[in-house]
Amino acid sequence: MRTGMLVFAAGVFSATFLPERPPEHFLWLALFLLPALLYKSIRIPTLYLLGIAWFVIYIHVFGPPALTDDLEGQTLTVTGQVVSIPDTDQRRSRFDFNVHQISEPVSNWQGTVRISWYRPGHAVHAGQVWQLKVKLKKPHGFMNPGGFDYEAWLLQQGISATGYVRQPETASLKSQTITLDSLRETLGSSIRQQLQTSPFSALLIALTTGDRQYIEQSQWYTLTRTGTSHLIAISGLHIGLVYGLLYWLGRWLWSRSATLCLHRPAQDIGILAGLIAAFIYAALAGFAIPTQRALIMLGVIALALLSRRTPSPMHTLLMALTAVLLIDPLSILATGFWLSFAAVAIIWLAIQRQQSQALSRTRQLVHIQLAIAVGMLPLTALFFNQVSVTAPLANLIAVPWISLTVTPLALIGAVLSPVWTDASRLVFILSESLLEMLWPLLEYAGQSSASVIHVENPGPITLIIATAGIAWLFMNKTRWRWMGLLTFLPLFFSRPDISCNGCFQVDFLDVGQGQATVIRTRHHVLLYDTGPRFSADFDTGERVILPYLWHQGISKIDQLIVTHDDRDHAGGLDSILDGIPVQTLMISPGSEHS
Repeated sequence: MRTGMLVFAAGVFSATFLPERPPEHFLWLALFLLPALLYKSIRIPTLYLLGIAWFVIYIHVFGPPALTDDLEGQTLTVTGQVVSIPDTDQRRSRFDFNVHQISEPVSNWQGTVRISWYRPGHAVHAGQVWQLKVKLKKPHGFMNPGGFDYEAWLLQQGISATGYVRQPETASLKSQTITLDSLRETLGSSIRQQLQTSPFSALLIALTTGDRQYIEQSQWYTLTRTGTSHLIAISGLHIGLVYGLLYWLGRWLWSRSATLCLHRPAQDIGILAGLIAAFIYAALAGFAIPTQRALIMLGVIALALLSRRTPSPMHTLLMALTAVLLIDPLSILATGFWLSFAAVAIIWLAIQRQQSQALSRTRQLVHIQLAIAVGMLPLTALFFNQVSVTAPLANLIAVPWISLTVTPLALIGAVLSPVWTDASRLVFILSESLLEMLWPLLEYAGQSSASVIHVENPGPITLIIATAGIAWLFMNKTRWRWMGLLTFLPLFFSRPDISCNGCFQVDFLDVGQGQATVIRTRHHVLLYDTGPRFSADFDTGERVILPYLWHQGISKIDQLIVTHDDRDHAGGLDSILDGIPVQTLMISPGSEHS
């Protein structure tokens, strides 16, 4: 059974490499494959093909409908509802918009689109129903090695198109309804009002509602460099924490009565209480994809416990993996999918090793944190092209501090907010104070240039070798198990792409309107222009060029040339200078950077 679940998952993963959406008649493949499961001799290859077929079926039946060609690039009059908390700044408001009707030109197309409304004359809130004139286009992201796959992310979020509001003076607010997102937005606004000018209110809003738009760039910088950004994104850690706390509380309260325990075991009540609490917290986070994944995993574990079965941890993890892929196969496109399942597997392996050793609680926590830091190295290098040196120590302090003090208090404040504002404010202030106490330690850990090591994107062979090393490290009980660490060495050594003297390579990066060109020889790197800056929080230097350079294993630029001080050519310059050593900078006279 374990092999079958792994093979099915491999089939789903293989489907992500299809160059385009297969035609609908491909769906009939699944009907022909199902009877083949009855034959044991071909069951394994059948499960692999079923994994591919299920991914395709899901996209066609449950995935976001593709924007039709006749609607793309046209000015459309649409009516729909705001189905996300708007991300608003001085320049624009961006939100997800569920299109109910297209009245001009008349069309039956419906779907969710991501809309940018520049300088809106109205306040946009979740739950509002608007009639807008918009121009839409099919999803498109920058296509560069090492860059963020925006198209895959939009597909996973169920978004069919992106666009912007035209003729904003014609916008008409039709109604305002109470939705889950509008309640989350109200809670976030309440936290900001109660904490007023506190720089940590944004982090508490993120912990309670999942809305991270108010987190400052400097705060993201600290969290990223210390490997603690996962503590602010509501995910399996937070859902599991809430489940555990309410499981313990529900079990303890029920066990106070012998009569109640005769009717139902206290453990069952604890499991149900934990699941209900986890569901409510996931709702507060807007049922974001990571929280859905965590709920499914908890549900599988809870069913196993309620049925009085005791499957092995790895078998339970495989069942959760299969359940997640059956419910939402698109989740395999998310980085968090791989990180969360890998982290849980590593934690269980570490706990199994500790069962044969008499260790104190503190040493157990240290061992688990070190196991996560070492075991996650290959995936961290693959997805982020960097390794945080300070992450093990930072997480050893921050995980229990935020999980056991800051987050529970923030959630208590959120519960009290609608009914007892004064008490809610006191609880939020206490939670904010605890976070403020931790923050200087994180800033100190992340401020050194040596706190992060940028590594080249590992190839398949390097990943396989490193994964084998992890298995050897955790599953081998001899003193030679530490030899598994040697398999990590290839992660930290770049391989030169230019192997001959006199040869060079030119890469024209996709930066939209603008230019960024990388010229490489065997020993030198030249960057010609730095692409555009789109907003105060988005420029191609940070989002495109630096990830590309790190992906290629480039740790410094020998010469940087900026042709002229125009936003399309020099927009990413500041991020480049902050993010990577530049030996020589050449820029036109009169530039603000000259």
